[in-house]
Amino acid sequence: MTSIITNTSAMTALQSLQSINNALDTTQARISTGYRVSEAQDNAAYWSIATTMRSDNNALSAVSDSLGIGAATVDAAYTGLNSAKDMLDTIKAKLTTATSDGVDKSKVQSEITALQGQLQTIAESASFSGQNWLSTGSSAALSKEIVSSIARDATGSLTVGSIAVDITNVRLFADDGAGTDTGILNKTIDLTKYSNTSGVAATVETSAVSFAAADDLVTFSVKIGGGAAKTVEITDQTLLDAGLTDTTIRSNADLAAVLTQALKDADITGIDVAIDASDNVVLSSTDTFSLGDAAASGTTGITAASIGLNTTATTTSAASAGAAAVDTIDITSASVTDIKN
Repeated sequence: MTSIITNTSAMTALQSLQSINNALDTTQARISTGYRVSEAQDNAAYWSIATTMRSDNNALSAVSDSLGIGAATVDAAYTGLNSAKDMLDTIKAKLTTATSDGVDKSKVQSEITALQGQLQTIAESASFSGQNWLSTGSSAALSKEIVSSIARDATGSLTVGSIAVDITNVRLFADDGAGTDTGILNKTIDLTKYSNTSGVAATVETSAVSFAAADDLVTFSVKIGGGAAKTVEITDQTLLDAGLTDTTIRSNADLAAVLTQALKDADITGIDVAIDASDNVVLSSTDTFSLGDAAASGTTGITAASIGLNTTATTTSAASAGAAAVDTIDITSASVTDIKN
């Protein structure tokens, strides 16, 4: 009788079957898991790396979801702000209409009141996933965090990055918890108008002023609020940028355009330029500001006075126009002057 233990051919066949079964088990495991290394016993080093990568991939998926939520929240706020802007344009048009003679202000006010209510609705509706950046209470956190990234350093430590969004100046309706409204639409706005009249009559209406030489220059300084003083320069290029192709100022309108361009070139905003009936240069702003002395130089011999500027610093005066909030505008008994302010 032949024994399998001593039958070399049978033993070889048995070993082959066992090897095939082991290979089948490995293949089935890879097919069922989708991984070449699915357990630590397959390859401990590769399994450790793969496990870390799978974990990071899941974290990246969470970051992607967070970015999606953040984008949707920003979109909700952006859409709300755009809608509010359109509504404010409509209110502005109504106020302009109310300045005309014979207009029934009470009816215009009824329309404005309805628009004010719509502004409140827009702000309250601009929410996503429980977050509203346009209408908040005093207890709301003003700094919003949106998860934006993850990173693993050389030591294996995982760091989560985020984007901080400050909504302090975005909120349309808000309060400080002490009875003061602080939102863009419900806070009280000081309508005081600050102006600076040069006191020097410009001569451009009767005697044109030409910046004929390349070195012709008029300078003066402007300081707004608590900011640093900025130097304003008027050159032949300023006139060209203002649309005066022959670099000559022939009218008060030309002069106003040149001064406006000079302020723009000096990166000064919020100041309006006008020439009054006495040909004085009048600068005005809703913020306090001061005007330094003007100086002129150059081959042509231009003077600061010829374009209505004073060679000594002039005083800024304030004309109070009261205060108001957009959501409390009421023109029922207001004068035309009050409405314009």
